[in-house]
Amino acid sequence: MTIYDTFTPRLDAHWRQFTRGNGRIDLTGSSIRMVTEAASDDQYCNAQLDDFFHPPRNHLRWQPPLRLVLRARFSHPAGVLRGTAGFGFWNNPAFWVEEVRPLLPQATWFFYASAPSNLKLDVHTPGTGWKAATIDTASFPAPLLIPTAPWSFRSCPSRPVIARCGRRFSKPCASVKRP
Repeated sequence: MTIYDTFTPRLDAHWRQFTRGNGRIDLTGSSIRMVTEAASDDQYCNAQLDDFFHPPRNHLRWQPPLRLVLRARFSHPAGVLRGTAGFGFWNNPAFWVEEVRPLLPQATWFFYASAPSNLKLDVHTPGTGWKAATIDTASFPAPLLIPTAPWSFRSCPSRPVIARCGRRFSKPCASVKRP
């Protein structure tokens, strides 16, 4: 299947605009602007383009082999950008979307996290900044670890445990540097 979309003159029917808080999506010519102006640290804010509800998730259109070509830029440099930002493919393990039951995450994405976030997927990659990664926690034996989740969040697992989990479920994870 080939999908080529220039987003002109409007979004194709398979795309859904998802916004929360002060988020909004502006279509301008052949570009899409996802805006989170006036965001604050006490309110969740999101501007997202997705196709999670068309069709059911077990029949999502984005399957390997796959190629994504895009040009992305952000309005602020990495030291000023706050919160998280990113793009890629994932199965929407969202807990905040009422219509969808949560899933273990499976994703291929480019992702940014600002300080004070510490979103490490392995011990060798910083918890902040830009990352490129794939993660598959739905494959065996990850679902068997679900009963340990409360312990994992209350205590800080040792460095060897984090390293083992990172190698098992995240491939490869790298910091992305600007040339």
